[in-house]
Amino acid sequence: MAVLTFYKDTEELMKYVLRKDVTSVGRSSAADVCLPDSNISRTHFTVSFINGKFLVVDKSTNGTIINGEKIISQELQEGDKITIGDWEVVFSSKPGLDTRKITIVEDRDPTEVLSFLPDKDELRYRRAYLQIVGAKPPPYAIKSEVVAVGKAESNDICLKRDSFVSSHHCKIEHRRDRYFIKDLKSTNGTFLNKQQVIEASIPEDSVLTVGKTDIRFFCKEGSEKVKPATEDHFCDFLGNNIKMRKLYSLIGKVAKSEAIVLIQGESGTGKELVAKAIHELSSRASKKLITLNCSAIAKDLIESELFGHEKGAFTSAHQQRKGAFEEADGGTLFLDEIGDMPLELQPKLLRVLENREIKRVGSNALIDVDVRVIAATNRNLAESVKRGRFREDLYHRLYVVPIYVPPLRERVDDIKLLSQHFLDEARGNQRVPQGFTAEAMEALMTYAWPGNVRELKNLVSRACIQATGDLIGEKELNFSPNVLREQTVLEEKGDRNGVEAKKTLKDFEREKILNELNRNKWNKKRTAEVLGIAKTTLFEKIKKYQLKP
Repeated sequence: MAVLTFYKDTEELMKYVLRKDVTSVGRSSAADVCLPDSNISRTHFTVSFINGKFLVVDKSTNGTIINGEKIISQELQEGDKITIGDWEVVFSSKPGLDTRKITIVEDRDPTEVLSFLPDKDELRYRRAYLQIVGAKPPPYAIKSEVVAVGKAESNDICLKRDSFVSSHHCKIEHRRDRYFIKDLKSTNGTFLNKQQVIEASIPEDSVLTVGKTDIRFFCKEGSEKVKPATEDHFCDFLGNNIKMRKLYSLIGKVAKSEAIVLIQGESGTGKELVAKAIHELSSRASKKLITLNCSAIAKDLIESELFGHEKGAFTSAHQQRKGAFEEADGGTLFLDEIGDMPLELQPKLLRVLENREIKRVGSNALIDVDVRVIAATNRNLAESVKRGRFREDLYHRLYVVPIYVPPLRERVDDIKLLSQHFLDEARGNQRVPQGFTAEAMEALMTYAWPGNVRELKNLVSRACIQATGDLIGEKELNFSPNVLREQTVLEEKGDRNGVEAKKTLKDFEREKILNELNRNKWNKKRTAEVLGIAKTTLFEKIKKYQLKP
């Protein structure tokens, strides 16, 4: 597998797997890899896969340099360094590379995410546009972090008919949900709302004047459905269930924005992996991801952990200390188990989210912080609000993009895939079984999994140690002793004396499937979508349980 690794100022920022026959790299949003750099051509170079070899072809104005020499076209070798603008791109082709560990680079779309409606799978957003006043072409949708304006054809907006415009006149940059205009030492200057500027923030519904051309800057809101991803893996996630593939797609879209994310899900489902994926796919990936578990810190210390403290602020404060917000400045702060945050501290967190400034404990000085906040909880925060355990205003401030990570029992069809993956992962340098017996797999598929994916991984690890043959049998599966696979419930129907009857997970599954089939008038496609399973899996369950209308 061949990979391009992109560096800027010696810092690795992203990787791109060469999967296509021809891959384009440049400043244009149409390029496969879009680099926000005005010194790079719209399409700077291409990499073609021909007869088992990778060939670079220069397409730029200023040239493409490989290992210090300007080229027209050249075959790539392991470790070759391609220089364009302020970027250095290193080529690597190593067999057996695990592409699940590689972030696939996409154009950094600066669209601002406003909210997500989970019931409708609908993402609401705001996008910025540029419209040449008095011209016929439709508005130009800003889909990259840098838009170049000038007379040269390499610009995103080419104004070649305006003789008062310089070749590279100005550029519009997107930074942290704000837009800025910067003059590129043009001859006649750049104007914002009739005021000449060198660099300035652009208010919504403004007019930019370049030469004799007026360009209106405005924003429009819209919405789109989140469609399931096509692959069964994403960052550190693995699973082909439709709920997981929708999760992959939602993470990919939300990561590119600055919106606050609230991750909800049971313990062991992978909430921290969601936060990590959002950070790694965001424009903040080169900065820190700081994690703070709100349930693991003593009440009297959590304020200091969040905001820091001054020397002498309390008895054990022997020196000044930065808190999590300052440590994460420019990056991402992941607040795990936010539902356990003390009630008296919640107003202070709300003020930070609103004003983006903090006060250290023992100080009155305000410190500006540029931090994206991601929160997670295994609690029902809406219920906590009703009971007065969580502030309603903070809840609404966090509930911008709610992401639900499904428990393992809602994605039973992924258990076989995950079990084999954990088995292969445990192999390493030691000998482990090749798979599972039919009875063992049946036991895995019918277990309730209160500890979710984390419990499955630990169980497979234990089974590998105990197994002696080529296959893991049911006797090697040591489920958590405090949880029974057979759940005891009180059945009122058919049991007038209130006697407890044992009801297995299979019974629950059979009833759930039958109820959904009846509710959807035996529309199998719709039922499969509601249950979050493949249509073929539903047919297998109908046959297994001998279900009939």
